[in-house]
Amino acid sequence: MKSYDEISEAGLLRNLSANSHMPSQAIIQNLHIPSDLDREFPLAPHYVQTFGSYPNYLHFNDDFKPSAQQLLDSRGFVVINNSARVNDEGWHVIERIYQHEDGMILKAEFVGDRFFRLYGYYRDEESAKTLMEGFQEHKYIHEDNQTHIYLIQSGLGGLHTERVEIMPPEIDLSLHYNDDFPAVHERLVDLLGKPKSKGLILLHGEPGTGKTTYIKHLSSLVKKDMLILPPYMTNYLTSPEIIPFLLDNKESVLIIEDAERILQSREAGGDTNSVSNILNLTDGLLADCMHIQVIATFNASKHLLDKALLRKGRLMVDYAFGKLAPAKANTLLDHLGMEYRTDQPMTLADIFNLDDQTVSGERQEVRVGF
Repeated sequence: MKSYDEISEAGLLRNLSANSHMPSQAIIQNLHIPSDLDREFPLAPHYVQTFGSYPNYLHFNDDFKPSAQQLLDSRGFVVINNSARVNDEGWHVIERIYQHEDGMILKAEFVGDRFFRLYGYYRDEESAKTLMEGFQEHKYIHEDNQTHIYLIQSGLGGLHTERVEIMPPEIDLSLHYNDDFPAVHERLVDLLGKPKSKGLILLHGEPGTGKTTYIKHLSSLVKKDMLILPPYMTNYLTSPEIIPFLLDNKESVLIIEDAERILQSREAGGDTNSVSNILNLTDGLLADCMHIQVIATFNASKHLLDKALLRKGRLMVDYAFGKLAPAKANTLLDHLGMEYRTDQPMTLADIFNLDDQTVSGERQEVRVGF
């Protein structure tokens, strides 16, 4: 049996996994550890170290049922790494790395308990096809009216998505929005339904005019994944992490809510780097690589935006949501069975919350003295 000193560094790396035990501190110090090991499992370096060759890349367009894991187990795949998230309900595996001795490594990304996404590396096509035979029988079928909304989050593994279960609202566009909107809606559905598309869509207007409600409705009509970048994460638009993340989510729709700060010109106090990235994502070389469409919502005046965002060819749709005209508002009030009538424009929020009372008041100062 060889001593530890006779074991080569390459041999150690070839067998390195999350459960490996290093034989000596000196050898550990001489090992090259990929810089991203503290964030996620280094798939490509591990493949080269394990199989001694550069891999071919494997992508699946479909999602798969949990039962597909049993097929992987039966074919001799071994789990070499898990990533888990812990909450009040316990531990939940969100990523799992499978390895097969025939030169194949797969990464499974779990979306809740219903399905998972899969991609990875393989050595030769014949072996890969044999190992994956029958896998399509475990394809997960999404419901026709199911939303495809994912929330972008940041964790130890870098940027990742969490599926958001949202029931699409039942709305009548001709009833809930002004008369010019149905034509805009038809154009949006057409644009977002085209493969390999790019461009910027601006949906703006004062609060309560139905922007968020409409996006939820739109998500049930568009089969692309819709990735929501919440306001507290807009700084990631200038982070190096955003490009690899979007490369893993090509052909998606990126939704940026409350995007005033990152769309404004520098003179108006905006973030120049964020604007630059959005310009490249919507009509630049990055746009041609990723085919990402960007929907930005905001409440501020459009006059504060960087003028480059409004250039033809980049800006595909620009719509300002407004209050419903009095006649339109009264029609909706009547439809909802309300007796109230108005001679002033009203927002959807005002109409649907007409009976709700807002409790407010001012604090009274009590002075104590003589």
